[in-house]
Amino acid sequence: MSDRSNTSQPGRIDVHAHAFPPEFMKALRKNPPRPLEIRSNWEWDESRFLREMDRWEVALQVLSLPHTYEYYEPRNCSFGVELCRVANSEYAEISARRPERFRFFAAVPLPDVEQAWRELKRSRSLAGFSGVALSTNIHERTLDDAAFAPFFDYANEIGLVIFLHPLQRSFPKQWYGYRLEHLIGLPVDTTFALSRLALGGFFDRYPKIKMIAAHVGGTVPFLAPRIERAFREGRSQYRPSHYFGKLFYDTSGPTHAAIVASVAKMFGSEQIVFGTDYPFGLGQEGKQYIEHAVGVVEESGLSGAELKRIFQIQLVAPAFIESFKRAEKEGYDAVVPLGTLDLGVDGGKSAVDIPVVGPTEACLHVASLIGDRFGVMVYHPSLVTFSRAIIRRYGMEDRIVGFGVSGFDLPDLAAHHDEVVGNFVREAKKLVEQGAEVIYPMGISQCPVHIKPAWLQEQLGVPVVEGIGTPIHMAALLAGLGLSQSRARWVKSRSV
Repeated sequence: MSDRSNTSQPGRIDVHAHAFPPEFMKALRKNPPRPLEIRSNWEWDESRFLREMDRWEVALQVLSLPHTYEYYEPRNCSFGVELCRVANSEYAEISARRPERFRFFAAVPLPDVEQAWRELKRSRSLAGFSGVALSTNIHERTLDDAAFAPFFDYANEIGLVIFLHPLQRSFPKQWYGYRLEHLIGLPVDTTFALSRLALGGFFDRYPKIKMIAAHVGGTVPFLAPRIERAFREGRSQYRPSHYFGKLFYDTSGPTHAAIVASVAKMFGSEQIVFGTDYPFGLGQEGKQYIEHAVGVVEESGLSGAELKRIFQIQLVAPAFIESFKRAEKEGYDAVVPLGTLDLGVDGGKSAVDIPVVGPTEACLHVASLIGDRFGVMVYHPSLVTFSRAIIRRYGMEDRIVGFGVSGFDLPDLAAHHDEVVGNFVREAKKLVEQGAEVIYPMGISQCPVHIKPAWLQEQLGVPVVEGIGTPIHMAALLAGLGLSQSRARWVKSRSV
């Protein structure tokens, strides 16, 4: 098995990863509608997820359920409500514990529109919310079913991101051989769903909805010219290709580099997002899906700049950018989106006039002003690879002398304040001995450290550039100087 992790693009964001968390599985096993086909190695194992992510330099995964509507019958929507609430709450707990590594697409209990709306509204307030995952059919009802309109009205109002995942529907009996109902049936249903939405005027009615089509859009890249011929019979304002060109296509599943290249040629490489289908099984030539997804992108023949955009797309940036706009409208002088990924910063700088300051960007900038060699502290060993990738994104990796680990996972930091600080000082001193002229505690999760940077500087004898105060002070400085954001300087983020 070829390992590309040493030569690949840093900081990948995977929009297509599935997780079956324990409380969800416990609830599902109480009342399964049919025998479950969920393998044990698909169930949530945080350590395993993080190991594979680090191996392939995946900075962040957006978790979702693949086939929500298989797990309850339409006549038992109350069970669907329970499953969705449990899954979303668990995803939020994971995202809150590992905010720099995980976010999620919420599950909503359609066809019960009222309950789906309520769960979407609840989920929006949860840590890590990035949109919703919907199936290509809802218990074999199409998404443009008039009964679902109130749900999509609200989705459009909030500019929702919808991750569209195929769900098997009934086929003639001849399809049920050689797994064709799965291998062909799933991409066919994706194509069918997207074609109905494009031809029926769905995207005209809901222009603010952003949609990601799983598995490079099923067969849309191949059948788009044929689907165009249905325009006269359709009710849409534009031809289907107009709407297909606004979709986002993830790179997951049994696909090929030439297919990724064809999507780029037809719709633009900016419409391609990185997705792996992790943790689902083996793909072509015995490769894990995560490895295969990396390969088909890297071997697609696209330019280095295009590969970087695909791998590092900031899926959640629109939500941040909208919050920046609200902050500007409400009279705030500057904004700081706390977190190591600097989510929404590039796009935000071209969307508002007030200064937008990314914490990692600010800390690295300040550190570079006061020293040439940095020592970086993280709270857990699993974050070293991730942090290195983020720093590499800013072109500063060659200035890092090493990484130190304070030794406690995020949920345990507050309860072990003194030990965290003690470990931090001990490990940071080792970095100073190795030549670090500045110490950078990366990530807002090291709160016990951030509250006493001056004391730490006395202990270490070198400056400590911490990730909460530094960007806030920089934002205050820019605002105090009365500076506006230069829109000419920043290119708009190509964000979903």
